This record gives sequence, C-alpha cells and structure tokens, in this order.
Amino acid sequence: MVFRIARQSLGDWAVYFAGTAPPVWDKWQLQPHLVRHDLAFKLVDGPLEASEDLVDLSEQFPDSVMPTRNDPRRTRELLEDVFLVDDLLELEEWPEPSTRSSIPLQYYLAYAVQGLTEEVQGTAEAAQEAYRRANHFARLLGGG
Repeated sequence: MVFRIARQSLGDWAVYFAGTAPPVWDKWQLQPHLVRHDLAFKLVDGPLEASEDLVDLSEQFPDSVMPTRNDPRRTRELLEDVFLVDDLLELEEWPEPSTRSSIPLQYYLAYAVQGLTEEVQGTAEAAQEAYRRANHFARLLGGG
C-alpha cells in the first residue's frame, strides 16, 4: 500500500522516508533514488547526478544500506533553521531511555553525513561544526 501511494504521488507531491525506514526502501530497492534532507530521505524520480546541490558519498560509504546522496544546502537549512537542537546540545545524557537509541542516532547520522559533505565540498569550518554536533549526539547515544 505504501509503495502504491508513493508511486502515485511521485511527481505531484514530494515523497519522503524517515531515516528509520530502511526496511521499507530496501524492500523496494529505492536506496539509489533517495537523497538525504536532514533527518529524512526524499524519493527522486529520475537520474541522480552529483552537483553542487547533490553530493554523492558512495565512495566514502561503499557498502552502505543507507542512501549515500546528500542535498547539502537543504540539509544545512533544516539542521540550522528548522530542527533547533541548542537545548539538546547542552544535555550531558539523553533524558528518555526509550528513545536513546533512536533520536540521538538520527541526529548523529545527519550531522556526520553533513560534516563529510562539507569536507568533500571544501568548507572546513562548516564540516568541523557538523562533526562537533555529531560527536555530541554520539555521546548522548552512549557511544563515548
């Protein structure tokens, strides 16, 4: 049913999958058609070619089950202006045990991928800030 809805919506509406949905996109082999937009992945109908607006990190993650393409501009906008995490960056430990393995992980992945993307694009200062935030979320995961 989800596949049918996505297929019928594509072109008329943007179709996104949560970062926690690998079983869904993997089942339908959609990974090559997904682009990271912060915490979610946008399904793109058509060829995905590396450009300033689309960074392909498949060389850095050769066997990844996660989509390896990132829209750096949109991800940066979302990370900086939409998903405001300043309060989370002040936490020393994650307050809710039931979500400790999911929410910090999704932020960690988003910031780590954005850091690598910024590094590939040669924006070292932005990469360092993204890595700093990724490391904080890794600590909140209990990853040290």
